[in-house]
Amino acid sequence: MCVVVSHVRLPFLNDELALRVYSRTEGEVSVWPAPVIVLCHGFAGVQDMVLPAVAFCFAQAGFAVVTFDYRGFGDSGGERGRLTVARQQEDIRVVLHWVQSNPVLDERRIGLWGTGLGGGHALCVAHRNPQVRCVVSQVPVLNGETLITRGMSFSDREAFLQGLEDRAVRRRIDDKELWVPINRLIQDRASLRFFHQQRRACPAISNRMPYLTLYELCYFQVLPFARAVEQPTLMVTAQQDHLTPFAEVREVYDVLAGIKSLFTVSEAGHYDVYRDPWRDEALKAQLAWFQAHL
Repeated sequence: MCVVVSHVRLPFLNDELALRVYSRTEGEVSVWPAPVIVLCHGFAGVQDMVLPAVAFCFAQAGFAVVTFDYRGFGDSGGERGRLTVARQQEDIRVVLHWVQSNPVLDERRIGLWGTGLGGGHALCVAHRNPQVRCVVSQVPVLNGETLITRGMSFSDREAFLQGLEDRAVRRRIDDKELWVPINRLIQDRASLRFFHQQRRACPAISNRMPYLTLYELCYFQVLPFARAVEQPTLMVTAQQDHLTPFAEVREVYDVLAGIKSLFTVSEAGHYDVYRDPWRDEALKAQLAWFQAHL
């Protein structure tokens, strides 16, 4: 038994989305139809980072696993480094539609997995979307404003947010975009260290974004959508996650409308879930969830 990877170019509007499908083979024959798990990566991520290990784990267990690059990132088309919440969630829906219309995939059993910002996206996309049968949301970003302004005093926070608003108004007037290196947008040391580690291993990761990506993310909130998520949902948090406070996770978890479970990876920080032994602990719980609900 082994895992094979197929590459797909999915036309969408004037761009293309780059997809990969991981599937298990027995001998030299792929096992179809298989339940499907779509993986959504996080902030500035591409499918070459983090996701392959997750995809191989799930594929070896008999799932077909689909990874993809958001528009503007990795091998997908679009303006390099342009990150908007609405567009990334639209990309996820397009991938889900492709899965649902693919005759060799089981459209009745589609799971959605996301991590970081993708963990928040997964919950928002599952909102009133019956084609998603179950969800795993790992160390999710749940409130963009609190994440970006974490550690600021009240006055500094108000000045920062007003500065973003003023810059957004100026952009609408003069139609000029300010592009900056991503390390201008990331203030947290652990996040910056993780980004540089991943970029050394994967040069395809974009190194610049519009400064107003921060403005876009400040309006990102999962809580209003979580109340209508009726699918079985597993939320995975890290015990020492410094980016998403447990109180935020608990608030979202409590309003989920369907079967749910909250799993905490002990003694792990936000980025520890991407490496052993914490990754194995998280994947074991996630695999069991998909096996039970797909």
